[in-house]
Amino acid sequence: MTLEWHCHTWDLLPERALFERDTKTLFITDPHFGKAHAFQKAGIPIPEGAAGQDCDRLSQAIENSGARDLVILGDFLHAAEGRSPQIRDILLQWRSRHPEIRMRLILGNHDFSAGAPWKEMNFEIHETSCSWGNLLCSHYPHKHPSLPVLAGHLHPGFRFRMTHGPSVQLPCFWITRNQIILPAFGSFTGTKNIEPQQADQVWGVADTEVFRIPVAHRRRPTALIKNL
Repeated sequence: MTLEWHCHTWDLLPERALFERDTKTLFITDPHFGKAHAFQKAGIPIPEGAAGQDCDRLSQAIENSGARDLVILGDFLHAAEGRSPQIRDILLQWRSRHPEIRMRLILGNHDFSAGAPWKEMNFEIHETSCSWGNLLCSHYPHKHPSLPVLAGHLHPGFRFRMTHGPSVQLPCFWITRNQIILPAFGSFTGTKNIEPQQADQVWGVADTEVFRIPVAHRRRPTALIKNL
């Protein structure tokens, strides 16, 4: 799905990534690598498969889009307990598949407790935010006095009821006049239900499809989606 926003052409990708065409820059947020391993250390028997699958999905987004740059809007790692040798090997192997890609990370709240990525990943680290053209990249959503903002942190989701079907909660892109909040990239992250305003755009992500959810009907969700 393609849209124009603040003089840029953006592709909203079903991999839960945002791609800017002119500069070939890919944006993601909140992958939370190592989360399942952190749960395991806490005694919760979660199978460890998400990290490898998420790396494959990110490689797919890079290769399909032709991205030259990758910007991660925070929470690359989930927790210090998740910094296992297995996660390190998975991430370094993934990085070796894309040696030519410039990668930047804006630190999120989980990154500060988990620690910085391994040096071999060759990330450029920004502690709070970084400017990107006429935009600001930040982990936390906020209103900037002069710049539109790309952000994460919220793990935005939208709940609606299928016609003749169950209630469904999907990750989504939440687009306002001066801010895009990306869906969490990690497959083991969950979502938080949002309350968009009338002028906002909400784009749901379901498997291989990105589709617009009419905000005007958010109070009457049963009529939103007939088939998906």
